[in-house]
Amino acid sequence: MNHVLKTRGIPGVVYGASSIVRIHLGADAHALGLEDWTFDSARLDRGMGPLGAKLHLAMLLNGVDYSRGSAIGWLNAAMTDADIDQMVDAFDRSLDRLRCESALA
Repeated sequence: MNHVLKTRGIPGVVYGASSIVRIHLGADAHALGLEDWTFDSARLDRGMGPLGAKLHLAMLLNGVDYSRGSAIGWLNAAMTDADIDQMVDAFDRSLDRLRCESALA
């Protein structure tokens, strides 16, 4: 998903630990302090604002659901490579939709 952001030139980061995945659009890992562990906790806790709701709806339209409020999703052992590919493709299509709607720069 980070590759999709980089390829599209969209500031953002997808990060997490173990099976937890969190999406943050609008700032990269460096700006959020994720690279050097100096977290900007307040900014991370604020999430993406209205953009978060739009991304969640776009992801739903593309067949993927996650916790809208915190932009957290979960992976599990039952997921296959095809499931992961579907999630990444849904993310790519969702970003395209948001860009077409002028929700992204």
